[in-house]
Amino acid sequence: MAGLSAVYENGVLVYKGCKYDQAQQLKNPDAITTVDAAKQPQSVRYYNLAGVESTEPQPGLNLKVTTWSDGSRTTHKIIK
Repeated sequence: MAGLSAVYENGVLVYKGCKYDQAQQLKNPDAITTVDAAKQPQSVRYYNLAGVESTEPQPGLNLKVTTWSDGSRTTHKIIK
């Protein structure tokens, strides 16, 4: 197994001082390595297509907006 002093992609230094197989693993991850368990939902809101907000889904198409403890938001479509 040969070592590499540097790996470049399109002229940009990507990895320095690593073995080739380590660089390939970092470049092509095949699994989730960590889970952030501290991230908790802070609020869940539902919106219909007219933009009316509710605390639970209404009949028809709804957008479910979850606000997380880190300030990020995720949106899912829900059909009820």
